[in-house]
Amino acid sequence: MDAYFFDSSALIKRYVRESGTDWVLSLCQRSAENTIFIARITPVESASGLAKQHHLGSLTEPDLDRSINRLMRG
Repeated sequence: MDAYFFDSSALIKRYVRESGTDWVLSLCQRSAENTIFIARITPVESASGLAKQHHLGSLTEPDLDRSINRLMRG
């Protein structure tokens, strides 16, 4: 069991497939028993980053909504 600090660029990899996504997802698996820390502002920054991905065409509107809902649930 290890501890990791995720900034918004790492957290977004949980919701948008890009370089590093597989590694982030592996760290976040319950079976890995890792502790993930984020700053209080990180969810807001991540939501902004997801909206940007939608604007760029990387996320559909339903995917954006689903991703933000998952982000807010933790």
